[in-house]
Amino acid sequence: MEDIILLLYVKNPDYGKRLLRFLISKKNPRIHPELVTERRNMEYRVGTEKETLVILTDQTGICEKEKRRVLQLANQQDRKNGMIFQYQKAEAIYQELLWQLDLQQEQTQIPGEKEEEPEHGVYSVLAADGDGATVLAATMTQYLGQSGQCLYLFMGAFPVFYEGTLRPDPDMSRPGMGELFFELDRPDFRQRENQLRMEFGNAWMLPPVQHFKDYLDCSKEDWSKFLRRLKEDCQYDSIVVEIGMVCENTMDFLSESDCVFLLQQKGVMGQVRGEVYKKYCAIEKREDLWAKTVTIETDDELRDWESEFEKEELREISNNKQKMERIKQWMRGGQENVCIWEGDE
Repeated sequence: MEDIILLLYVKNPDYGKRLLRFLISKKNPRIHPELVTERRNMEYRVGTEKETLVILTDQTGICEKEKRRVLQLANQQDRKNGMIFQYQKAEAIYQELLWQLDLQQEQTQIPGEKEEEPEHGVYSVLAADGDGATVLAATMTQYLGQSGQCLYLFMGAFPVFYEGTLRPDPDMSRPGMGELFFELDRPDFRQRENQLRMEFGNAWMLPPVQHFKDYLDCSKEDWSKFLRRLKEDCQYDSIVVEIGMVCENTMDFLSESDCVFLLQQKGVMGQVRGEVYKKYCAIEKREDLWAKTVTIETDDELRDWESEFEKEELREISNNKQKMERIKQWMRGGQENVCIWEGDE
């Protein structure tokens, strides 16, 4: 059976990005999803592609002349007419796609291929207004620490974790990231990192630099090499970086991530700050950075988590199934891994 290029063309680009990430996460060897956001790009892709191509869209009158197969995301389910109910969980949409594409019995993994841990990688957490980033980053480390070696790093002016836990009188003189930045060529880098790191619940952390100006001495080449040595030499499966400041190399630091979580408050102010970030990506010609950014609204749930940090140990957080499920949903590209329609434009 031939492979199928599944072209996503929907009105809401954020919705499309979430659905794209979910479909990619299924790793079906027969389905190759792509997202286009403009009609002219979609028509060009359809007109030039020689392989089997199917369009999944929420719009009507698409590619009637080209005679390509079109599956419609609609407000009802009608298998006979190729209509998939849009307002349901992403998993349900995926299962309906399998039926429509006659792939229900196909394997979702190539025989003999080892399934890769989808959560392994470098993740940056950035809050446009500073609200909620520490709580999200720390909770994320506890989730990732359950399935591998995870490290927490803080890059900003006002850290709160110095000794693996919250203390009102932390020891701010502990050596950590600042020392390793200037020891990147040490042959015993791994041993030195082991000496400096501290337990962080189910994960590990490196104490932050003693003065924020130390970050300004870190070039983008240093940061890239730093992460590479942590992953390859120190063998961390995942690294969570909380970005708490903006400097000349911030976009370079973010670009080293596999995914960026952008926290923004609800309302117009949050929307504006999100647009500013998007504009920065465009100005810097980093469309790839914007493409791997997941936006999360700062809500009452995250604020409740912050108050709970003062009452429970970090390791206890991983026992909270509700929190771990919430982090899992965010890490897979959306608020609840559910297809949510966000507007008419």
